[in-house]
Amino acid sequence: MPCSPNLNGVERIWGWLKKSVISNQFHATHADILRSVLSFLEHIEKFSKKVLRLLGSMAMSEN
Repeated sequence: MPCSPNLNGVERIWGWLKKSVISNQFHATHADILRSVLSFLEHIEKFSKKVLRLLGSMAMSEN
């Protein structure tokens, strides 16, 4: 079975999380990382329809 992480929604969200929350960000404590991740997830939940549209359009543009 071929592996296509770019078509997997979970992988896309993980990549977005790494890019916007984890990479190039200094978190002094584990609690700081947790707060940042939870904030990211709250944002996704708040704008879930927009996020799903974005993920869908990203998948379509790569085909």
